[in-house]
Amino acid sequence: MEGPSIWAVAEKLEEFTDKKVTAVSGNAKIEKDSLVGATIKDIYPRGKNLFIQFPDAALKIHFLMYGSYRINEAREGMEPRLGLVFEDEQLNFYNCSVRIVPTDQIDAEFDEELDIVSGNWNASKVIERLAELKDAYICDVLLNQEIFAGVGNIIKNEALFMAKLHPLSVVGCIPHENLIDLTFKARAFSQLFHTVRRNEEPLQPFLTIYRKKYCPICHETVVLKRTGESARISFFCASCQVLYTE
Repeated sequence: MEGPSIWAVAEKLEEFTDKKVTAVSGNAKIEKDSLVGATIKDIYPRGKNLFIQFPDAALKIHFLMYGSYRINEAREGMEPRLGLVFEDEQLNFYNCSVRIVPTDQIDAEFDEELDIVSGNWNASKVIERLAELKDAYICDVLLNQEIFAGVGNIIKNEALFMAKLHPLSVVGCIPHENLIDLTFKARAFSQLFHTVRRNEEPLQPFLTIYRKKYCPICHETVVLKRTGESARISFFCASCQVLYTE
């Protein structure tokens, strides 16, 4: 899940705040017994991670590529990675990574100012870190969670198209004003993405380049290619998106 989806999940799970865990199940290799009897104090996102905050520590849940959750139901024939049981409810997580993080480490490891959806997002900090990676491809930097926390492949593609930047542009060759523009385009699309997920609407009608066959501007065929060191799929228009390499 990308960051905007994690925000939508956190908002939906707010109802579990102040509830006490009565039992824990699942195949996650954590100290599950330490959670029994503990009360959830908060549920919040940081980048692509969901945090379930207890008094002394938090559960960090990363949904990977195909993670999911269920409220008061189980996936048939599948053991949850983690199941939290409350007095009259149950919360199950599947196909995800789970670990316990001490509370005093969270802010240092997962800076809220880098979270692309957060109200505390710090554009200046993001742009400064982005500009430092002069030799990197812009497609890789957008997926760097220490700069664009919460940005995934969908946001990467849409932001690059909105900013008219080719994914294989080298950061140090891109005009600074274009880097600023890209940063705010990534933020704007992420906020739209969050609104769509929160409203439980399909995202497809809001996509302009991702998984499209033709460019909506020039109508040329969209290029589908693995790009950068990350080798993630990029959808781009070779005519409309400028390649900066020198």
